[in-house]
Amino acid sequence: RIFWNFAEKDNIISDTLAENHIRGCGMKKVGLCVLCLALFVLPLSSICMGKAEAASARGCSASGTAGAWGFSWTGLGNIGVAAVGTFTQDARGNIVGSQTTNFSDIVLNETFSGSVEVNHDCTATAHLEIGSGVYARSAELSIVYVGRMTEGYGLFTSIFFENIRRPPILITVTLKRR
Repeated sequence: RIFWNFAEKDNIISDTLAENHIRGCGMKKVGLCVLCLALFVLPLSSICMGKAEAASARGCSASGTAGAWGFSWTGLGNIGVAAVGTFTQDARGNIVGSQTTNFSDIVLNETFSGSVEVNHDCTATAHLEIGSGVYARSAELSIVYVGRMTEGYGLFTSIFFENIRRPPILITVTLKRR
């Protein structure tokens, strides 16, 4: 144990208390401390480090993010936009889903399809074809998966209506595995 003397300026270790403690500590106690360290602390730390290394070695993949998801997105720009919906993703990264979208009081029930490329570091890029008719659009998103691939956060990086890129709009996405 190290004793701190908080009465001294800058919390300097009290020499008197430290000296008294060291004098009372015999070789048997030092040997016992080293033995405990070798038997308990070191094996536990290597087990914890091994689990962390194994988790980082696994990383993320399209098969790891496959499944059923729920999401919401909101955006601001020339108009306010928001949507909620669900999608499924297969092990190859193919996506099919539906959403209810609000474009400044124009409410649409839409379907979408596309694909996602998931990187080992849990970042991803999605390419989507959304809706039909006058509101049909293509979108690209950047995503990061968190919480052992049970949640994700994203940002629309581009949106194209009829192959014309629209003025910038900030749209953020929240994903949650269902």
